[in-house]
Amino acid sequence: MPLTTRRQLHTLCNIAIGVLLVVHWAWNCACTEERNRQFVDAAFAGDTTRVRELLDQGVRPDDRPFHSMTAVQGAAYNRHRDTVQLLLDRGADAKSALPKAAENGDAVMLAILLARSGPLTAAENASLLGQAADCGDLVCVKLMLRRGADVNAPGGHSDMDGLAASWTPIQHAAASGSWEVFHALIEHGADCSVRSSDGGKLLHLAASSGGSGAAAICRYLVRHGMYVNSQDGNGQTALIDAVYVRGPDADAAAKALPKVEALLNSGADPGISDYSNRTALDYADEGGLSQIADRLKSALDKTKRAGRLSRPSGAQP
Repeated sequence: MPLTTRRQLHTLCNIAIGVLLVVHWAWNCACTEERNRQFVDAAFAGDTTRVRELLDQGVRPDDRPFHSMTAVQGAAYNRHRDTVQLLLDRGADAKSALPKAAENGDAVMLAILLARSGPLTAAENASLLGQAADCGDLVCVKLMLRRGADVNAPGGHSDMDGLAASWTPIQHAAASGSWEVFHALIEHGADCSVRSSDGGKLLHLAASSGGSGAAAICRYLVRHGMYVNSQDGNGQTALIDAVYVRGPDADAAAKALPKVEALLNSGADPGISDYSNRTALDYADEGGLSQIADRLKSALDKTKRAGRLSRPSGAQP
Protein backbone atom coordinates (compact mmCIF):
# COMPACT_ATOMS: atom_id res chain seq x y z
CA MET A 1 0.00 0.00 0.00
CA PRO A 2 1.45 3.38 -0.97
CA LEU A 3 2.75 5.52 1.91
CA THR A 4 0.33 8.34 1.11
CA THR A 5 -2.63 5.98 1.32
CA ARG A 6 -1.46 4.56 4.66
CA ARG A 7 -1.13 8.08 6.04
CA GLN A 8 -4.64 8.92 4.85
CA LEU A 9 -6.05 5.79 6.47
CA HIS A 10 -4.21 6.59 9.70
CA THR A 11 -5.67 10.10 9.69
CA LEU A 12 -9.17 8.79 9.04
CA CYS A 13 -8.82 6.29 11.88
CA ASN A 14 -7.74 9.03 14.25
CA ILE A 15 -10.71 11.17 13.21
CA ALA A 16 -13.09 8.24 13.71
CA ILE A 17 -11.66 7.52 17.15
CA GLY A 18 -12.01 11.21 18.04
CA VAL A 19 -15.63 11.24 16.91
CA LEU A 20 -16.37 8.11 18.95
CA LEU A 21 -14.75 9.63 22.02
CA VAL A 22 -16.83 12.80 21.62
CA VAL A 23 -20.01 10.77 21.17
CA HIS A 24 -19.14 8.68 24.23
CA TRP A 25 -18.46 11.83 26.26
CA ALA A 26 -21.72 13.43 25.12
CA TRP A 27 -23.66 10.27 25.97
CA ASN A 28 -22.13 10.16 29.45
CA CYS A 29 -22.94 13.85 29.97
CA ALA A 30 -26.54 13.30 28.89
CA CYS A 31 -26.90 10.30 31.21
CA THR A 32 -25.35 12.22 34.11
CA GLU A 33 -27.56 15.23 33.44
CA GLU A 34 -30.67 13.03 33.39
CA ARG A 35 -29.65 11.25 36.59
CA ASN A 36 -28.97 14.58 38.31
CA ARG A 37 -32.33 15.89 37.11
CA GLN A 38 -34.10 12.87 38.61
CA PHE A 39 -32.15 13.36 41.83
CA VAL A 40 -33.05 17.04 42.21
CA ASP A 41 -36.67 16.43 41.15
CA ALA A 42 -36.99 13.77 43.85
CA ALA A 43 -35.59 16.16 46.45
CA PHE A 44 -37.94 18.94 45.33
CA ALA A 45 -40.86 16.52 45.71
CA GLY A 46 -39.68 15.28 49.11
CA ASP A 47 -39.26 11.72 47.82
CA THR A 48 -36.68 10.72 50.42
CA THR A 49 -36.66 7.07 49.36
CA ARG A 50 -35.75 7.91 45.76
CA VAL A 51 -33.14 10.42 46.89
CA ARG A 52 -31.53 7.72 49.06
CA GLU A 53 -31.54 5.25 46.14
CA LEU A 54 -29.78 7.70 43.84
CA LEU A 55 -27.23 8.59 46.51
CA ASP A 56 -26.52 4.88 46.98
CA GLN A 57 -26.03 4.59 43.20
CA GLY A 58 -23.26 7.18 43.31
CA VAL A 59 -24.94 10.54 42.88
CA ARG A 60 -23.09 13.13 44.96
CA PRO A 61 -25.29 15.15 47.37
CA ASP A 62 -24.58 18.50 45.67
CA ASP A 63 -24.81 17.25 42.07
CA ARG A 64 -27.42 19.11 40.03
CA PRO A 65 -28.52 19.55 36.42
CA PHE A 66 -27.45 22.63 34.51
CA HIS A 67 -29.11 25.88 35.71
CA SER A 68 -30.87 24.32 38.70
CA MET A 69 -30.94 24.51 42.45
CA THR A 70 -29.14 21.75 44.32
CA ALA A 71 -31.18 18.99 45.91
CA VAL A 72 -30.80 20.41 49.43
CA GLN A 73 -31.82 23.90 48.25
CA GLY A 74 -34.97 22.56 46.60
CA ALA A 75 -35.88 20.34 49.55
CA ALA A 76 -35.31 23.21 51.98
CA TYR A 77 -37.42 25.62 49.95
CA ASN A 78 -40.28 23.12 49.76
CA ARG A 79 -40.04 22.33 53.50
CA HIS A 80 -39.11 18.64 53.14
CA ARG A 81 -37.24 18.25 56.40
CA ASP A 82 -36.63 14.48 56.22
CA THR A 83 -35.10 14.86 52.77
CA VAL A 84 -32.94 17.76 53.96
CA GLN A 85 -31.71 15.74 56.95
CA LEU A 86 -30.73 12.85 54.68
CA LEU A 87 -28.86 15.12 52.29
CA LEU A 88 -27.04 16.84 55.15
CA ASP A 89 -26.09 13.47 56.63
CA ARG A 90 -24.60 12.54 53.24
CA GLY A 91 -22.54 15.74 53.10
CA ALA A 92 -24.72 18.29 51.27
CA ASP A 93 -23.75 21.96 51.65
CA ALA A 94 -26.07 23.28 54.36
CA LYS A 95 -24.96 26.89 53.98
CA SER A 96 -26.07 27.02 50.34
CA ALA A 97 -29.66 26.25 51.38
CA LEU A 98 -29.91 28.88 54.14
CA PRO A 99 -31.32 31.62 51.85
CA LYS A 100 -34.08 29.28 50.66
CA ALA A 101 -35.24 28.64 54.21
CA ALA A 102 -35.01 32.33 55.18
CA GLU A 103 -36.87 33.68 52.16
CA ASN A 104 -39.53 31.01 52.65
CA GLY A 105 -40.04 31.94 56.31
CA ASP A 106 -39.38 28.40 57.58
CA ALA A 107 -37.85 28.92 61.03
CA VAL A 108 -37.49 25.20 61.81
CA MET A 109 -35.67 24.56 58.52
CA LEU A 110 -33.51 27.63 59.06
CA ALA A 111 -32.50 26.37 62.51
CA ILE A 112 -31.66 22.90 61.13
CA LEU A 113 -29.45 24.37 58.42
CA LEU A 114 -27.78 26.90 60.73
CA ALA A 115 -26.81 24.08 63.09
CA ARG A 116 -25.00 22.33 60.20
CA SER A 117 -23.51 25.37 58.46
CA GLY A 118 -20.66 26.38 60.75
CA PRO A 119 -19.75 30.02 61.41
CA LEU A 120 -21.33 32.64 59.15
CA THR A 121 -19.82 35.96 58.15
CA ALA A 122 -21.43 39.22 59.22
CA ALA A 123 -22.59 39.75 55.63
CA GLU A 124 -24.19 36.28 55.50
CA ASN A 125 -26.03 36.88 58.79
CA ALA A 126 -27.24 40.27 57.55
CA SER A 127 -28.44 38.78 54.28
CA LEU A 128 -30.46 36.10 56.09
CA LEU A 129 -31.99 38.70 58.41
CA GLY A 130 -32.97 40.81 55.41
CA GLN A 131 -34.55 37.82 53.67
CA ALA A 132 -36.50 36.86 56.79
CA ALA A 133 -37.74 40.45 57.14
CA ASP A 134 -38.63 40.52 53.46
CA CYS A 135 -40.98 37.56 53.82
CA GLY A 136 -42.36 39.00 57.07
CA ASP A 137 -41.53 36.01 59.26
CA LEU A 138 -41.11 37.11 62.87
CA VAL A 139 -39.69 33.81 64.17
CA CYS A 140 -36.93 33.75 61.53
CA VAL A 141 -36.16 37.41 62.22
CA LYS A 142 -35.85 36.80 65.97
CA LEU A 143 -33.64 33.76 65.30
CA MET A 144 -31.22 35.82 63.24
CA LEU A 145 -31.26 38.67 65.76
CA ARG A 146 -30.32 36.21 68.52
CA ARG A 147 -27.39 35.12 66.36
CA GLY A 148 -26.15 38.70 66.34
CA ALA A 149 -27.15 39.79 62.84
CA ASP A 150 -26.65 43.54 62.36
CA VAL A 151 -30.09 45.16 62.38
CA ASN A 152 -28.86 48.04 60.20
CA ALA A 153 -26.68 46.17 57.70
CA PRO A 154 -27.87 45.97 54.08
CA GLY A 155 -28.65 42.64 52.50
CA GLY A 156 -31.41 40.23 51.64
CA HIS A 157 -33.51 39.23 48.69
CA SER A 158 -33.13 41.37 45.54
CA ASP A 159 -36.08 42.55 43.48
CA MET A 160 -36.03 42.44 39.67
CA ASP A 161 -34.13 45.74 39.51
CA GLY A 162 -31.65 44.70 42.19
CA LEU A 163 -32.70 47.64 44.38
CA ALA A 164 -33.67 45.63 47.45
CA ALA A 165 -30.21 44.07 47.77
CA SER A 166 -29.02 47.33 49.34
CA TRP A 167 -31.96 47.62 51.74
CA THR A 168 -31.60 47.23 55.48
CA PRO A 169 -33.90 44.82 57.36
CA ILE A 170 -36.28 47.63 58.40
CA GLN A 171 -36.76 48.53 54.74
CA HIS A 172 -37.56 44.92 53.91
CA ALA A 173 -40.03 44.84 56.81
CA ALA A 174 -41.75 48.04 55.67
CA ALA A 175 -42.00 46.72 52.12
CA SER A 176 -43.45 43.42 53.34
CA GLY A 177 -46.04 45.27 55.43
CA SER A 178 -45.37 43.15 58.51
CA TRP A 179 -46.02 45.27 61.60
CA GLU A 180 -44.73 42.56 63.96
CA VAL A 181 -41.38 42.28 62.18
CA PHE A 182 -41.12 46.06 61.79
CA HIS A 183 -41.75 46.60 65.51
CA ALA A 184 -39.26 43.89 66.52
CA LEU A 185 -36.55 45.56 64.43
CA ILE A 186 -37.38 48.96 65.93
CA GLU A 187 -36.95 47.48 69.40
CA HIS A 188 -33.50 46.22 68.37
CA GLY A 189 -32.38 49.67 67.25
CA ALA A 190 -33.25 49.78 63.55
CA ASP A 191 -32.62 53.12 61.87
CA CYS A 192 -35.85 54.57 60.46
CA SER A 193 -34.12 57.39 58.56
CA VAL A 194 -32.82 55.15 55.76
CA ARG A 195 -33.83 55.89 52.17
CA SER A 196 -34.04 53.74 49.06
CA SER A 197 -31.85 54.48 46.05
CA ASP A 198 -34.84 56.25 44.44
CA GLY A 199 -35.11 58.60 47.44
CA GLY A 200 -38.09 56.84 48.98
CA LYS A 201 -38.42 56.71 52.76
CA LEU A 202 -39.79 53.87 54.88
CA LEU A 203 -43.18 55.57 54.60
CA HIS A 204 -43.14 55.10 50.82
CA LEU A 205 -42.19 51.42 51.13
CA ALA A 206 -44.96 50.75 53.66
CA ALA A 207 -47.50 52.64 51.57
CA SER A 208 -46.54 50.54 48.52
CA SER A 209 -46.91 47.29 50.45
CA GLY A 210 -49.88 44.99 50.28
CA GLY A 211 -49.15 43.56 53.72
CA SER A 212 -51.77 43.59 56.43
CA GLY A 213 -49.64 45.72 58.75
CA ALA A 214 -48.78 48.43 56.22
CA ALA A 215 -51.27 50.95 57.59
CA ALA A 216 -49.97 50.46 61.14
CA ILE A 217 -46.41 51.06 59.93
CA CYS A 218 -47.52 54.26 58.16
CA ARG A 219 -49.22 55.53 61.33
CA TYR A 220 -46.16 54.72 63.45
CA LEU A 221 -43.75 56.53 61.13
CA VAL A 222 -45.85 59.70 60.92
CA ARG A 223 -46.47 59.65 64.66
CA HIS A 224 -42.71 59.49 65.22
CA GLY A 225 -41.90 62.49 63.06
CA MET A 226 -41.76 61.35 59.44
CA TYR A 227 -43.27 63.97 57.13
CA VAL A 228 -46.41 62.47 55.63
CA ASN A 229 -46.20 64.45 52.37
CA SER A 230 -42.54 63.80 51.57
CA GLN A 231 -41.84 62.93 47.92
CA ASP A 232 -39.45 60.39 46.47
CA GLY A 233 -37.26 60.72 43.39
CA ASN A 234 -40.32 60.51 41.14
CA GLY A 235 -42.21 63.13 43.12
CA GLN A 236 -44.58 60.53 44.53
CA THR A 237 -45.96 60.85 48.03
CA ALA A 238 -46.86 57.93 50.26
CA LEU A 239 -50.52 58.58 49.42
CA ILE A 240 -49.77 58.15 45.72
CA ASP A 241 -47.82 54.96 46.46
CA ALA A 242 -50.76 53.65 48.47
CA VAL A 243 -53.14 53.81 45.49
CA TYR A 244 -50.71 53.07 42.65
CA VAL A 245 -51.74 49.66 41.24
CA ARG A 246 -48.56 48.05 39.87
CA GLY A 247 -50.19 45.01 38.29
CA PRO A 248 -53.36 42.92 38.17
CA ASP A 249 -54.69 42.61 41.71
CA ALA A 250 -58.32 41.81 42.49
CA ASP A 251 -57.76 42.88 46.11
CA ALA A 252 -56.06 46.19 45.29
CA ALA A 253 -58.86 48.34 46.73
CA ALA A 254 -59.11 46.32 49.95
CA LYS A 255 -55.34 46.57 50.44
CA ALA A 256 -55.19 50.27 49.65
CA LEU A 257 -58.10 51.56 51.74
CA PRO A 258 -56.56 51.10 55.24
CA LYS A 259 -53.36 52.80 54.08
CA VAL A 260 -55.26 55.66 52.46
CA GLU A 261 -57.31 56.21 55.61
CA ALA A 262 -54.22 56.09 57.81
CA LEU A 263 -52.37 58.62 55.64
CA LEU A 264 -55.32 60.99 55.22
CA ASN A 265 -56.00 60.90 58.95
CA SER A 266 -52.32 61.70 59.48
CA GLY A 267 -52.53 64.81 57.31
CA ALA A 268 -51.66 63.53 53.84
CA ASP A 269 -52.46 66.08 51.12
CA PRO A 270 -54.43 64.44 48.26
CA GLY A 271 -53.76 67.40 45.97
CA ILE A 272 -50.01 66.93 45.57
CA SER A 273 -48.96 65.76 42.11
CA ASP A 274 -45.85 63.81 41.16
CA TYR A 275 -43.37 64.76 38.43
CA SER A 276 -45.72 63.36 35.77
CA ASN A 277 -48.37 65.81 37.07
CA ARG A 278 -50.64 63.07 38.43
CA THR A 279 -52.21 63.04 41.88
CA ALA A 280 -53.32 60.15 44.03
CA LEU A 281 -56.82 60.61 42.61
CA ASP A 282 -55.49 60.22 39.07
CA TYR A 283 -53.78 56.95 40.00
CA ALA A 284 -56.88 55.68 41.76
CA ASP A 285 -58.97 56.41 38.66
CA GLU A 286 -56.41 54.72 36.41
CA GLY A 287 -56.34 51.65 38.65
CA GLY A 288 -60.12 51.35 38.75
CA LEU A 289 -60.26 51.94 42.50
CA SER A 290 -63.62 53.70 42.56
CA GLN A 291 -64.12 53.49 46.33
CA ILE A 292 -60.66 54.96 46.91
CA ALA A 293 -61.28 57.66 44.30
CA ASP A 294 -64.50 58.70 46.07
CA ARG A 295 -62.62 58.89 49.39
CA LEU A 296 -59.90 61.06 47.82
CA LYS A 297 -62.45 63.35 46.19
CA SER A 298 -64.09 63.83 49.57
CA ALA A 299 -60.69 64.64 51.10
CA LEU A 300 -59.92 67.11 48.31
CA ASP A 301 -63.27 68.87 48.81
CA LYS A 302 -62.60 69.08 52.53
CA THR A 303 -59.15 70.55 51.85
CA LYS A 304 -60.60 73.19 49.53
CA ARG A 305 -63.34 74.13 51.98
CA ALA A 306 -60.72 74.54 54.68
CA GLY A 307 -58.78 76.83 52.38
CA ARG A 308 -55.64 74.73 52.46
CA LEU A 309 -53.35 74.79 49.47
CA SER A 310 -51.51 71.74 48.25
CA ARG A 311 -47.75 71.93 48.44
CA PRO A 312 -46.23 72.23 44.92
CA SER A 313 -44.68 69.10 43.45
CA GLY A 314 -41.07 68.70 44.52
CA ALA A 315 -41.32 71.04 47.53
CA GLN A 316 -40.13 69.53 50.80
CA PRO A 317 -40.37 70.97 54.31
